[in-house]
Amino acid sequence: MNESQSLPREKLRILFVISRFLDGGIDTVLVELLKNLVRNSSTLHGTLVITHKMAGKEVFLDQIPPDVDIHYMVSERWLLWYKRRKLDGHRNHLLSLLDEVFLNPIRNYRQRRRFRRFQQNVDVVIDIDSRAHSMIDWSLLTLNIAYFHFSFQHLLDTHPHYMRRTAKGLAHYDYVVSISKEMALEGARLFPWLRDKLVTIYNAVRRDHLLRRASEEVTHPLWYRLSHEGFMLAVERLEESQKDLTTLIEAYAVLTHKMSYVPHLVVLGEGKDRETLQSLIDQRGLTEHVHLLGFTQNPYPWMKQAQLMVHSSKFEGLPTVLIEALMLGKQIIASDCPTGPREILADGKAGILVPVGDVQALADAMHAVLTDVALQERLREGVSNQTMLFQPRENILKLMELLGE
Repeated sequence: MNESQSLPREKLRILFVISRFLDGGIDTVLVELLKNLVRNSSTLHGTLVITHKMAGKEVFLDQIPPDVDIHYMVSERWLLWYKRRKLDGHRNHLLSLLDEVFLNPIRNYRQRRRFRRFQQNVDVVIDIDSRAHSMIDWSLLTLNIAYFHFSFQHLLDTHPHYMRRTAKGLAHYDYVVSISKEMALEGARLFPWLRDKLVTIYNAVRRDHLLRRASEEVTHPLWYRLSHEGFMLAVERLEESQKDLTTLIEAYAVLTHKMSYVPHLVVLGEGKDRETLQSLIDQRGLTEHVHLLGFTQNPYPWMKQAQLMVHSSKFEGLPTVLIEALMLGKQIIASDCPTGPREILADGKAGILVPVGDVQALADAMHAVLTDVALQERLREGVSNQTMLFQPRENILKLMELLGE
């Protein structure tokens, strides 16, 4: 956007766009952004565009503020049938090929054409998951901002073609918001053309809202038993391409041989690898102790009650669940993966960091946090010192500066 361009006459019209609206961390970032930025604002008007309608998978839809308009670029069932099946773990090479060859061109054409109609009537485009660059009309004088949520280095190592294509797309935006400082340093080093566009804005969490929801009643049939017998908790999607619940389950199995009594392990989340993970639990003889309870819209009573929060992952951006655990004053163990956990946990002062995929190190860390009272007290002090970084006010002000407000 040219510096001489004047932004809005009355309200600043912002078009938020996300490729699909599911139950993950990026989706909760969007919800909180809309609540903190748009709700009750006298200077902003928000419209949310969701590229693909995922029907019953859009579990946070009712949390979008009512004054935000919601539209879909592609909602036809026949165009999205296979994409929806993939979310449930039903993959087929032939169907995937047919979808890519015949349906993807139709989807791309419709979403570009429909998106540009919306873009013509707004002042700012905020691309929440960095996937809208093929739809945006760069000739229109909108301010274009992309959010990037993952480690540049990890994606370059594991999906080089995708990461290089995405980096070229990011070059068109006015700003690229990285959600951690480590991530911004990676992006500037690997893709120099992004250096002057990268801005770090942390995901913000409203502690008062979190505490209210953490006090709500839980009706799950296992709640009474687990809350009285004690449990550790992981809140993450059951997708081993990014998460690493396999290592957590194996570490829990090791822990059962080190302690006479081990709290239950509860996992809140859903995903395509549920059956594989349940099979591992059964093979290790942990069926009565490790519980995959599925997705819940309100995990915070579980987080509040848990003796320990564990986050095992291969790579991240800035995992919101760890920030929420900080806000609730929890004992935390996390994989020292790129990027986010080390930054959130203050280099290990506010939680224990363990190497990615190291079963023994994770088991030892869980044992230490459950049994070492001095360690627990040290971590509590670190958690208290770290929470101020992720309060909404400071981070929303940074975004407002980008918007010229």
